[in-house]
Amino acid sequence: MINMIKKVIICLFFVLLFLLTSCNSNHFNELPNDNDQQEEEREEEKITITLKNDEKVIESIFILPNQTIELPILEKEGYSFIGWYLDIDNEDSRLSFKVSFSEDTTIYCKWEQYTKGLIFELIEEEYFVIGYEGTSKEISIPKYYQGYLVTHIGKQAFLRNENITVVHLPDSIISIEEEAFKDCYNLKTINFPNSIISIKTSGFQNVKTYQYPK
Repeated sequence: MINMIKKVIICLFFVLLFLLTSCNSNHFNELPNDNDQQEEEREEEKITITLKNDEKVIESIFILPNQTIELPILEKEGYSFIGWYLDIDNEDSRLSFKVSFSEDTTIYCKWEQYTKGLIFELIEEEYFVIGYEGTSKEISIPKYYQGYLVTHIGKQAFLRNENITVVHLPDSIISIEEEAFKDCYNLKTINFPNSIISIKTSGFQNVKTYQYPK
């Protein structure tokens, strides 16, 4: 009889322990999760950055206010990507590629046509024209390529190209390097923007119609 009572008491003890444990577990599960609550609050704080091309929405990015992001570099056949602008008609509103915003903002991409076949090399966030594989006789070099300024006509970039007759240089070019247009016998016309500060003496070697700007 005593043994039976002991067994009953032990069983009741374990049942009570189980009930207490279960209640405590449910209690903790019902407590709000601070991390989830903070995440929801951060989602509510996010702002919208709308990326447009020719008034067409390309993408919408959702970020926190003043969060630094890196804007994408776009590609389009026959065009050079200039960059992103707050106002497409205001050159001074051009944005850097790493930028932050404090409120909902719409930005616009800008393009520039250039001659197909030009070869570029990025050096310290500036582009050099280092070659040409196209067939056009008239060359238009863009001011920007992939969002960075084109500043140099590189060494031997157009060496012995007897096909080209006209070259248009943008006002971002500061240097024309050695033998850049050497032996371009049929080159007749090239403009020299005020931005140019250096033309190597061999830059136009054997180009008979060329005269160095004074």
